[in-house]
Amino acid sequence: MKRVVMQAVGSTDPGTLLLTEHARLSAEDRVLVLSAGDPALILNAGRRTASVAVYDISYRAIQRAQEQVMARLSDAPITFSDGVFPDAEDGFDVALMAVPKGRDFARAQLWSALKALRPGGRLYIAGPTRGGAKSVLDDAAVLFGHSVTLNTKRRYRVGVAVRPERSEALAYPTEWGADPTFVQRRVFETPRGPIPVATMPGIFSWERLDDGTAFLMEHVAFEPGQDVLDVGSGSGVLGIAAALSDHASGRVTLTDDNLLAVRCARASVAINALSNVSVQPGDVYSGLGGQRFDLIISNPPFHKTFDVNTNVAHRIMREAKDHLRPGGRLVIVANAFLKYEDVMAAHLPKARVLARNNRYIVIEGRRG
Repeated sequence: MKRVVMQAVGSTDPGTLLLTEHARLSAEDRVLVLSAGDPALILNAGRRTASVAVYDISYRAIQRAQEQVMARLSDAPITFSDGVFPDAEDGFDVALMAVPKGRDFARAQLWSALKALRPGGRLYIAGPTRGGAKSVLDDAAVLFGHSVTLNTKRRYRVGVAVRPERSEALAYPTEWGADPTFVQRRVFETPRGPIPVATMPGIFSWERLDDGTAFLMEHVAFEPGQDVLDVGSGSGVLGIAAALSDHASGRVTLTDDNLLAVRCARASVAINALSNVSVQPGDVYSGLGGQRFDLIISNPPFHKTFDVNTNVAHRIMREAKDHLRPGGRLVIVANAFLKYEDVMAAHLPKARVLARNNRYIVIEGRRG
């Protein structure tokens, strides 16, 4: 069987370049790609193998990659899934993994890859050395029994782990916790009382209610009969609080780019037996069509352990007027040092600070 080394197509990402240089593929291989972040990786595999199945946690990344790949390689056997994790025993020959943010989610991807590969199947892993690649390769060694670093370059590294030929008793390490590819049920203590939710690694603050959302929940007013949109809903706890409020809202819509968050939010809605709440994937306001709301609430992504990224927050404020009814409100919580008051006022002139402490600020903007 002739094996070839992939050649990078249209990518400057060091992780993609390392994967394309070191992942050895054959024309008969069935390939699993666990990241849609760089379509070049998918194109490279699609041109050289029998089939490629693409999974990612981001709805936007999947949509973007599908558009770009299909525009350039429309006749290739490439499939895109919103399931995040492949089915166990899919029998892939090779898996390609870009190191994700968060060790818990990386372990979930490793575990899903191990179960989806055939015995003897290879998992190639690449990412920034200081961004978790070494830890992920160490974790791969625990699950697979062994892993090897193949190369380091430009502060990135690439390695490989091989599924054992005899692996009848695959087991997730008990010291790592519960199987991270399954939804867990927890009760979050909130300022509005305990709320049961579905949660799992890979979504923001998956183990407990984060302090920012709690601060927002303390200071946002839910009014009777109003339609509410929760942008970046995570497990759904904030939108569910709106639906459970004494001043029950009308329709509540939850949206998130994170496909695991969408899965968990739907399960949270079912746990709380709510009939007036819907959940859908979306990049900020995408997918909402012409819907307008009386209240939009959000805890935009910003967490100190990850890179600072205010683009989503700016979009939420900038585009809110197109999704609010006249007199409708946008209420967000943010880290106090981000100084969002002026940004809110630039897009929704009737802006005011509802609450502030030494860590967070809750800001309201109202459409005229």
